[in-house]
Formats: sequence, C-alpha cells, structure tokens
Amino acid sequence: MSGGDVASQQSGDPEELQRARVLGRLLEKISDVIDQYVPEDVGVTVGLPPTRRLDLQGQIQLAAFKDLQALVEKDPAALGKTNYALEAYESFKVVLHYRIAHAILVSDMQPEFRVLVARQISDRAKSATTMEIQPGAEIGERFVLDHGAGTVIGDTAVIGHDCYVLQGVVLGASGVAGNRPGRRHPHIGNSVEIAGFAKLLGSIRVGSNVFIGPSCIVTADVPSNSRVVIVNQLQIQRPAASSPAIEIFGVVPCGLGCVRIYGSGLQGVEVTVCRKEGLEASFIGCTATGAQDDHVDVKISQKEAAPVSFLNDVVLQLSKDHTVIHLVAARGLRKVLDALSLTWRSEEEQ
Repeated sequence: MSGGDVASQQSGDPEELQRARVLGRLLEKISDVIDQYVPEDVGVTVGLPPTRRLDLQGQIQLAAFKDLQALVEKDPAALGKTNYALEAYESFKVVLHYRIAHAILVSDMQPEFRVLVARQISDRAKSATTMEIQPGAEIGERFVLDHGAGTVIGDTAVIGHDCYVLQGVVLGASGVAGNRPGRRHPHIGNSVEIAGFAKLLGSIRVGSNVFIGPSCIVTADVPSNSRVVIVNQLQIQRPAASSPAIEIFGVVPCGLGCVRIYGSGLQGVEVTVCRKEGLEASFIGCTATGAQDDHVDVKISQKEAAPVSFLNDVVLQLSKDHTVIHLVAARGLRKVLDALSLTWRSEEEQ
C-alpha cells in the first residue's frame, strides 16, 4: 500500500465513510428481518446455511442500495442524504422488504417454507405502511416508490429498470374475484413513471420511456416513448346484466352545443337526454348525427326555458339492442352545457 493510500485511509473520505455507514446499516436491517423469519438453526434445516445466508444478504444489500441511491437522486425531499432516506422513508421500507421477500421466494430453500416466509415478510410491510409489493413481482434495478400510500403491485407484475411510482398506484388484475392463474398483472418497461392513483390492470404491456398521468386507468398496451393522460372523466352506468352491445371510451366537445361520443358499437345507437333520476328532461333535446361504429355526434338544443341549475342533472342515455346506458358526469358534456347555459341566458336577457 502506498503512503498516499495510507494517508487517505487515515483521514477518511467523507463520502466513502458515509457510504460505508449506510451500507452497514442497510445490512443490519436486512439481517434483522431474515433472522426473525429464518433463524440460523432453522436456516440449516431449510436450505439456508451460514455461507448461503451471507451471500443472500449481500445480494439484497446491493439491490436495495441501488434503490436507495435512485430515491435520493430523484426526490429532492430526500435532501440528498441516503442515511436520511434509509431511516425516514416508509416507502423505501416497503421496497427493502420486497427485496428481502423476493430474494427468499426465488432462493433454493424448501419451497413451502420460502413461499410462506416471503408472504409473511411482504404482509408485515403492508400492515406497517399501507403499501404492498407482493413477493412474486419482478422489479428491476433502481426502483423508486415515492410517497406510496395505497400503492399495490401484484404478484405477477414485471417492472423494468429505473422506474418511478407514486402513491395510490395499482398494478392489478383485470378482474376482482376468480382471476385465472398465470400472468395477470402488467408488464412495465424501463424508465417508466407512473403518477399518483393511476391504475394499470390486466396482463398488458407498457413499453419503455412511458409517462402514465395521474388517475389514469390503463387496460390496453402502451407503446414505448408515450404519454398517457386523462382527456375525459366519464361515469358509465348500465344494468348489471346488460350485454356490452355499446362500449363508451369518452365524450369530448366538438363545437357549440355539440359533443362527440367515442366508443364501439355506436352505429344505429339512439341518443336521448334525461335527468339523473331517470326523469324526462323536457326542457332540452338532442339529435344524433353521423353515427359510425366508433363515434357519434350529438347536437344539444333548448326546447323550452328552464332554470340553469337543471343542467346539472342532465345525462345522456344511449340505447341499442335492448342495452341502455347512461353517461353521468361526463366532463365533455359538462363543458358544452356550461357554454350553452351562457348562450341561453344571454338570449333570455335580450
């Protein structure tokens, strides 16, 4: 060792010392969890002898440290301090528990034992933080979960490298009960950002370099280098036993007093205006024009004078082949009605 190396060791590089402290503390946390669920005497009998235990802890430490560094680099609230984020961030605690649980799940320990312990560790983190990353999920390097409350990442989800996920995000199955075994959660590429309360459902594929905006519901594949944002907020109501003769994707304004409804099966659809309570809206009418399978234009007109407040109760009713659905709280319709109310009010004042 050269004299310069000795002097460097004696004085100590502050950044390297801090890195060593964080790595040591991280290893302590990993060891504490593993020792709690797989004590050394149990480990010998289930396939985790001391040498293998050290290797496993080292693998988890390396992956978790990369996650921690990414969090500190990308989130200004972390103050640029890995030790601060390690001790203070509940969202990182969940990611760390996931790394431990997943490593145990895919280890060569006895199958029944590792499946049980991985789930116990995962559920411990969920109970403590309200965030859930199921142990079977496959997550690449430098993963960041920020804020995180309410986020759920399903057991067959796949997430690439350098992804950033916010609170309330769900990577879930397309159904509720009775989902089929096998791949049923999204496959996410590299460098994907998923904003708060977005829901990605089913075995869809999202490419790399994609941004998913807040509160989006994504149920179809998304190509790489894309942005997904909400253009329309739409509440669709149909009888529970109704067959899907009509599917609605959105409602957008297309001129004064006119909206375009996008969907499928719209050729030959009948469109009427009614009120939320199912009552006739005698004061307002509509005419459907240019109906095609994927869209229909609806012109809205005033039939008789009525209080402007009545417009808050207006919904569009679509009927076809014994299927009846109601479009409630459609933002595009609301914008058109607001514009019409100003026009009608002006005409009445004249």
